[in-house]
Amino acid sequence: MELLRWKTRLAALWIMWAMAMSVFMVLSFMRDGVIEEIISGKFGGMKIGEGLLLWFGAYWFVPWILAFLSLTLKGSANRWMNFILGIFFTIGLGSGLIVQAVKGQPIAILIDYLLGVVATALIAWYAGKWPRQAALINSYSAGYEALPTCSSTYFMAGWSAFMVPFSPSCSSGARSHSRIS
Repeated sequence: MELLRWKTRLAALWIMWAMAMSVFMVLSFMRDGVIEEIISGKFGGMKIGEGLLLWFGAYWFVPWILAFLSLTLKGSANRWMNFILGIFFTIGLGSGLIVQAVKGQPIAILIDYLLGVVATALIAWYAGKWPRQAALINSYSAGYEALPTCSSTYFMAGWSAFMVPFSPSCSSGARSHSRIS
């Protein structure tokens, strides 16, 4: 259940960034002269063509795809994807925030950019704090025997991928933790 909570947090943060991008586009259209610029075939000083439309479409769908992958990928692949892309997009959005501030964009657009920076930074932070037990549980489901059925609690020893029984009462009837041949 704890693993699902972490995955849901990451997916919600990717969706938050996607919504921030949508709000940014709407706010951009509300500035003076933007609609006329789009009608003339330009947006932000760039000619509107297939390449620009493809870029906007792909960039808009990336966080939605990453939200889905955050819920479906297992173990370390999920953690590393979120960690690396969270840092990558935080740096990109942070530099975009600086550029927008230098351009003199309205405060609403700057706050929206800041929201994207915070969301992607939190994605990287949560991925870095991913529960170590999640990696162990996924390794068990990928070829290890089932966890022992006993009432004792378990703890992880550092980065080790082995679980150690916390109470000696678990040793009676507990199954081995060796890899299945």
